[in-house]
Amino acid sequence: MIARRLPLVVLAALALAACGKGMHYPVTPNEAHKRLVKHELPLVMFGGNAAETKLVSASNDKVVWAVTDDEDNELLRLAANIAPESDGSRITTEVIAPMGLYHDRIAKGLAEKTSITDVYRAVADEQVASSMADRMFNYDAINPALMKAAFDIVPEMRREAMDQASEAQRMRKRAAEQAEDVSARYREKAGAPDPTYGRPMDEQQKAYGEEY
Repeated sequence: MIARRLPLVVLAALALAACGKGMHYPVTPNEAHKRLVKHELPLVMFGGNAAETKLVSASNDKVVWAVTDDEDNELLRLAANIAPESDGSRITTEVIAPMGLYHDRIAKGLAEKTSITDVYRAVADEQVASSMADRMFNYDAINPALMKAAFDIVPEMRREAMDQASEAQRMRKRAAEQAEDVSARYREKAGAPDPTYGRPMDEQQKAYGEEY
């Protein structure tokens, strides 16, 4: 089984994610609501900063859960929308920006990293499916979304590593140039400048040949 802890950064939060078509369940909206509020979100799916999951809103047409840190700041919201449909209910899910301190940062992260948003949508979908069937949360159901997110993130990490390496090379070159400049000024201050300083290599060799 794939490791389940995800960095919230990699939550990184937060824009509303588009809803899918959802699933039909042969129960009334009231019954769907009762089943959904009985089950908590699996905390392990939300990274090391997540300290608690809790129900923040519940009605016959919508149930909303929030993920919070140890200071009760919201990190993410997931929602299940319940609509009456023929002989039952249709339930769709949303990944929603958290309220409060982290709203803008998480919204931006979810908007830019859609594969991460898809992981949390998969969590919401499985939360609904397991609640409606009154069974344990099936972590394996999240694996396809996790795999896609992993493949999407690797190229980005590679680009970031290459950018960091290029920047480090520029800094080393600049440091070497600054060190040479300091050394040249020191030689000038100590006495006559090195006659070979600043000349091409062949002229340096010629100068040393004339001296010796």
